[in-house]
Amino acid sequence: MQPQTVKAQPNYTKLRGGYYTPPPIAEVLSSWAIRSSRDRILEPSCGDGVFLQQASERLIALGAAQPEVWKQICGYEIDAKEAGRAIDRLAALGIKKPGEIVRHTDFFAGAAKHVVNRPFDVALGNPPFIRYQNFPEAQRNIGFRLMALAGMKPNRLTNAWVPFLAAASLMVGAKGRIAMVIPAELFQVGYAADLRLFLTQHFSRIRLVTFKRLVFEGVQQEIVLLLAERSPDLGGGVDVLEMDDVSQLKDALSKPPDPNSSRSVDHSTEKWTQYFLTQKEIDLVRAIKSNTRLNTMEDVGNTDVGVVTGLNEFFAISGENARGLGLQRYSRRLVSRTNHLEGIIFRAKDWERNEAKGERTYLLDLPASEPAHLPEPVRQYVACGETKGFNLGYKCRIRKPWYIVPSVYEPTCFLTRQVHAYPKLTVNEANATSTDTVHRVRFLNGAEPRLVAAAFLNSLTFAFAELLGRSYGGGVLELEPREADRLPLPLINAEKLDSSEIDSLVRKGHIENVLSITNQILLVNGLGFSRKDVQVVDSIWKKLMTRRVRRRSTEAA
Repeated sequence: MQPQTVKAQPNYTKLRGGYYTPPPIAEVLSSWAIRSSRDRILEPSCGDGVFLQQASERLIALGAAQPEVWKQICGYEIDAKEAGRAIDRLAALGIKKPGEIVRHTDFFAGAAKHVVNRPFDVALGNPPFIRYQNFPEAQRNIGFRLMALAGMKPNRLTNAWVPFLAAASLMVGAKGRIAMVIPAELFQVGYAADLRLFLTQHFSRIRLVTFKRLVFEGVQQEIVLLLAERSPDLGGGVDVLEMDDVSQLKDALSKPPDPNSSRSVDHSTEKWTQYFLTQKEIDLVRAIKSNTRLNTMEDVGNTDVGVVTGLNEFFAISGENARGLGLQRYSRRLVSRTNHLEGIIFRAKDWERNEAKGERTYLLDLPASEPAHLPEPVRQYVACGETKGFNLGYKCRIRKPWYIVPSVYEPTCFLTRQVHAYPKLTVNEANATSTDTVHRVRFLNGAEPRLVAAAFLNSLTFAFAELLGRSYGGGVLELEPREADRLPLPLINAEKLDSSEIDSLVRKGHIENVLSITNQILLVNGLGFSRKDVQVVDSIWKKLMTRRVRRRSTEAA
């Protein structure tokens, strides 16, 4: 057996974040944002021109002279091909001077020249969803300077849509509106915390529209619609509307915001996920945060990512291949997938069962020797990898030698990184390590691992996982190590839990039976929660979990 081929690289569309808005959404947003035939319109990343078309038609419908519309609209598009498509789209509508509307240049460079004047009444669009790894440095530097003008402190993890939204907001005048298609990351990611605070301070009223179904065909990205107004005459607050799909959007936006629907959220410290909760639920969450009898995961240990090999296809192998290639003695036991962890205790027999299924259950932990001095089986395997170019990938080529994987240790517990129904802490009794599909937790203060893993399974911890983590379009919740360390962990009375019984129930899929045990022992008896408060905490978890999981099921349908 030889190493497998390198996985495919992201395509050009993904690298530049070019996922375009369905016309019905662009039409409704344009109709909401543009109120006058004299409005001046900004589209910071116009792509193929769908928003420019809708803006032009809206202005004409309001009475603007078609030959003069080009003077009122400004669109930026850095990609020459897409800029050409936008120009052609406008020309097909009979719009005069479409080449004056579409500016084939970098939006940030243009914004830096005009941001002080606030020349626009409306900003529309769908900023590119470019991950920080693919955000060009020159654009990033200008975009970050614009964010600083808004009082924000970006970091290297900041995605491109954040400075796009911030800069466009700064370019809208005193009574302007913005209507943008934004990743749902706005609600939850840490790098958007400054942006959330800025938006609530910069705009008088904000409406956020979410959908139960994914609205971008073929894209695993949940989006929200951000509609914000600047006016001293408006009452403040953030209103969240959730609807089944785009068909309900026009009717929903035709109605004024419900003044009783606003929530009291601390935008400096709390994620906007709390806008899916009632005020009563938010108040209980705050009371729980201030409970000094609650521990956190950080009190018992440190959460760390799993082993980052740079190429699991090369470094994670099956038992059959480890033996056939003579690499077994140069390998460690491995958990390479979340479903390898069936219960809350991972024993040697669990690892052996995975190995018998042909799973990748061995991690290569090779000698730190020069190739010429490697044992023969290792030398051959490394040489084969080099012929396939495995040593040229970024993570591999920065290591010396490339085939030595760092930070290979055996943790006390494993923690699910990508969560489906609920997160789970699993005791490592098999002396294994894991790839970065699973987090590793190393206990520091002598806490009993089995009791901590059993206590982790309760409605309070589950609810805060939904609030602290981030969900994606496919219905998966992801917890980063810093978020996991902040999870509240009720440990009073944990010694009364039977970890073997709970392990058995989890393996059988009986999580409700587990919660009836742990909620009573830990929350009611241990922390003194009322049964009503336990029901509220449980409902918070189920509400947020059901919301994200439902997106996966509706997509499949």
